[in-house]
Amino acid sequence: PENEASWNYLRGLCRKHKTLQTTVEKLCHEYKDNLVAKHAPEPYVCTFLWSLLVDFMEERKSSDSLQTALALIDDLKHHDKVRVKYWARRFLSITEQLLM
Repeated sequence: PENEASWNYLRGLCRKHKTLQTTVEKLCHEYKDNLVAKHAPEPYVCTFLWSLLVDFMEERKSSDSLQTALALIDDLKHHDKVRVKYWARRFLSITEQLLM
């Protein structure tokens, strides 16, 4: 799960073939839930999977999906120390979308 190339490949497929996105998104949510359960009680974040899910949630633009994106970003801000400023900026951007 920690291979960024495979997640970027999925992201590209979904951008090119929008009909795949619903299926891929559902599978990603299931995989995320399985990873979290497998590593419980310790917190676990697969940064590339969480990032892909943030993109999917932000694209939907519904209040619930944006709230989900914020929760995922909150996890990422604590676990992806290299890109913490990037996640803080994404958090603010999505928060602004919620307020509109």
